Amino acid sequence: MRTIEPMRLTIRVPVAGVVTEKWARGRMLMTTEQLPLIAMVHGMRRVRKLDHGGRQYMFMALAYIQVGYRREIPERDRVTDEYAWVECLYAMNCSLKSVAAYAIETLDAFRESNDYQWLAADAPTPATRGDAA
Repeated sequence: MRTIEPMRLTIRVPVAGVVTEKWARGRMLMTTEQLPLIAMVHGMRRVRKLDHGGRQYMFMALAYIQVGYRREIPERDRVTDEYAWVECLYAMNCSLKSVAAYAIETLDAFRESNDYQWLAADAPTPATRGDAA
């Protein structure tokens, strides 16, 4: 496992209550959508999902989740009350001008490596869950 520096990336956070279409008699269909959000990422975990070209297109990012978005994160994905594993797309981060060159190099290196997980030295662990600050 390689150690990385924390970096600012665009992650995808689930947001419930998005109205997608109106049904008959005024009823509406409420769904959960993935909202892009810029956050500080402290770790990366490989996900074996491939696109049509056979390349990995996403990974799970250990990110700091802002207060307003925390309740929608499933309990299984939470590491602490403030940090959780969320989806992150390679293309969404490599195509933005706001992403630092270090972050793009780290993403490319992680994608090409065969490691399962890279964490920052200050990354929270599940053992810290529930501790008072």
